[in-house]
Parts: sequence; C-alpha cells; structure tokens
Amino acid sequence: MEVDYGEPLVEGGGVWKRLHKQGTSLYESGSGIDWSHPEDGDEVLMHYTGRLASDNSEFDSSRKRGDPLKFELGKKSVISGWEIAARTMSKGEISTVTLSPQFAYGEAGSPPKIPPNATLVFEMELVGWICHRDLFADGSAIKTVLAEGDGWERPSKLSQVTAE
Repeated sequence: MEVDYGEPLVEGGGVWKRLHKQGTSLYESGSGIDWSHPEDGDEVLMHYTGRLASDNSEFDSSRKRGDPLKFELGKKSVISGWEIAARTMSKGEISTVTLSPQFAYGEAGSPPKIPPNATLVFEMELVGWICHRDLFADGSAIKTVLAEGDGWERPSKLSQVTAE
C-alpha cells in the first residue's frame, strides 16, 4: 500500500507537502513586488513539530518551546528539505512536509532521537520572514533592482543621489 504524502516538491519525490491552512501573500502584478514566498537571503521564522514517519514519535517541537526557529534561507543552516519547503510557503501557511532521508539527516541520522535513514514528517507553520530587500525591516522601503548599474563609483556621505 502506497502512502499519499501530498504534492511532490522535487522531481522524483523525496519532499512532499500537504497544505492544511493557506497563508497570505503580497503580490502586485507588474510592480516588482512579490512577497508571496521567502527567497534566499531572507530571515525565516518557522514553527514546527517533527515526527518519525516509522512510528509517529515526536522528536522535536518549536511550539513546545514557544519559540519559532529562525534561519536564513539559502545558507544551508537547516536540512535541505526545509530549504525546499520554506521557499514554497506563504506567511501563516500550515503544511505537513514529509522528507525522505536524503533531504533530512541521511545515513547518519541525528542520534539519539533520529535513526539512520529516517523519513521525517514535519508540521510546519511559516510565521513570517524578513525580506533581505526590505531596507528598514518594516515593509516601508523595498529594494528592487531593475537593472544592474555599471562602474565602480559610490556616493559619498554628502552626495546627492537621484533614483528613477
């Protein structure tokens, strides 16, 4: 009997996601504003509960600690399946994400709680993220590069700068 883990997030399987609660996003067509999902360089806040697929035993939970995990997307500071899943989530979304061993802790596992070659199941909630393009971390000024400049000059402290 084959288990339905949800939608595959990578070709060939290995990371699957089942949506439980749709999140919210900010997207303005043609404006360059797309805050629908975090991107590399963003600081992500994620609540989670991790379980072993083999027996459904819980091995970790940020919810029990009352403190979401904070990590920078793209820095490989979390397991690769988390990097893949986080890029697909929107703020407030709650999903169950199933990771095969190669997208989790692999042959080594993470003793003593996660055995070698374990498939893991996470209930994940994207609490939010701080966009690396958000200049003041408050949503008031978002940097969008329309075209890279050329040259090496940078304005000095008293220079006047005009942006179009």
